[in-house]
Amino acid sequence: MIELLPLFPYPLFKIDTKPEFDDIRGDLIDFCYLEKEKDSKGLKNSNVDGWHSPIFLHQERFIKYRDFLQKYIINSVGSYIGPETSIGFDGSWININGKNSSNVDHNHPKCNLAGCLWIKANENSGEIKLRNPNCFLHYNLLEVLDKETKENLFLKNTHKIKPTEGTMIIFPADLMHSVSPNSNDDEEDRISIAFNLSVNINAN
Repeated sequence: MIELLPLFPYPLFKIDTKPEFDDIRGDLIDFCYLEKEKDSKGLKNSNVDGWHSPIFLHQERFIKYRDFLQKYIINSVGSYIGPETSIGFDGSWININGKNSSNVDHNHPKCNLAGCLWIKANENSGEIKLRNPNCFLHYNLLEVLDKETKENLFLKNTHKIKPTEGTMIIFPADLMHSVSPNSNDDEEDRISIAFNLSVNINAN
């Protein structure tokens, strides 16, 4: 008998926030563009030609959206952790990627989990590419494994996810990831809210 065990995987949570998302989608999009009007320069981090807002956390104008995110985070990630553990926000921000905009390889230091909610996107808006943390050490093995094994056990150099409006993903913050260029011909923006989370064990 032969067993192949996928040891020490990186967990990634994929969460559907619909139909509630549909009720706030238009309001969220307006909010994002208004924030861009207030600070058209934005921040320069991993973004290439895109717009990155200042970091939001407790600003009053963002609280209702933070509460929306937090509800789905607690209902998803929270169901997998013990009652002695709490999840806290370490920051949130808007990304607006116009045509040909992208994000280079990066991770999110000083936190435990990273994530994003896609607000405006389609299949040409630019997929997120998550890099296998063992792609260097296991390069030869990853190259020669058969396609079915790679797909079933996610034993690949990278894993790509196309953005879907109303979908949220959460993953370990040290996982390197990038966003491919927005290739929409009709100048449609790709908009997301990204966030950092801390996982805290509460003292007895």
